[in-house]
Amino acid sequence: MNGMYIYSTCNDSYKFIDSYSAIPCNEAGEQLPPHVPPPPSENQSATADGAWHLFNSQIELNFAWYHFEEQESSVHQLYTALELWAASVLEHGSTTPWRTPKDLHDTIDEIQLGISPWKLCSIRYQGPLSAGTPPKWMTQTYELCVRDTRQVLHHQFQTPNFKDKINLVPYQQFNKVGKHVFSNLMSGEWAWRQAVSYCYFSLSSKY
Repeated sequence: MNGMYIYSTCNDSYKFIDSYSAIPCNEAGEQLPPHVPPPPSENQSATADGAWHLFNSQIELNFAWYHFEEQESSVHQLYTALELWAASVLEHGSTTPWRTPKDLHDTIDEIQLGISPWKLCSIRYQGPLSAGTPPKWMTQTYELCVRDTRQVLHHQFQTPNFKDKINLVPYQQFNKVGKHVFSNLMSGEWAWRQAVSYCYFSLSSKY
């Protein structure tokens, strides 16, 4: 097919649109020279307040990470750990950064990575109630934590960890028996239809 090319591996084949290259551009749509570094990211968790931001040292950061992320310590376990820490520094006239597990959790809750904060919404069933005693889910209010998906996507594109791991152009993937395989957004039908229709429009407008 004109304007398409096929790339094959041992297990799968991939169909791409020939004119789509995902060459980096600036905000004005002008192509950038090869190997130009990206502009400074606005999505830095560390700020001028310090490299550990919200924590005063790497020890504090590691303590929070260990108990919250790795061990998932209970409130009782956190109380014990904080009391032992406090006892070890008391003789030097120092104190711990947190007195209670709640203090530690409050600090963790303040961590903001990127520019898309979490928002809390309340949702409740609004339809007709069942006869008699309706089930609890019809009358209860639920809290839903959401983020702006567009901002999250921008943040992902600005994250160095995703470099060379994102499909930037639409494609179609087929397995050995020719079955269509869907892996992510760019392998889906919506992205492909958008690209093909735009490519067709661009070619048609030239004539």
